[in-house]
Amino acid sequence: MSPFDLSTFPEGEIGFAGSVRGADECGHDLFQIQLQDRPLFFGKWDSIFEPDGNSFNVEIFSFGYKDKYNAPIMHPNARAIFSITEKQKIVALINHLFNNTDKRQLLLPFSMKNANYLGQIIFGPYWIITNHT
Repeated sequence: MSPFDLSTFPEGEIGFAGSVRGADECGHDLFQIQLQDRPLFFGKWDSIFEPDGNSFNVEIFSFGYKDKYNAPIMHPNARAIFSITEKQKIVALINHLFNNTDKRQLLLPFSMKNANYLGQIIFGPYWIITNHT
């Protein structure tokens, strides 16, 4: 099982999408989500390390890109708008992905020697755009 294969859940499909060099010329780690009746969307995640340099959590920085190379542009026109129901499904899918030991253990930083994933998923401010309906 590749970490880049989409896994299917009742809410939709999700998988890691590798790393890309974004519009800002920096590297970004991405995941991908397919909701029913919607195109494939990409999101950016980051590792947030503790002072010990080994323990870390995950932050969801942004989501909703139709073009993965737009990560991490925060301009509203670069990302799709989601309903509150869709946001709930997306959060559930993200939890499925990062709680899947088999998938995440194949990627950095999860696969690093002495790495200690603490299991917390932090959703950053403005990580998703919703229409509040």
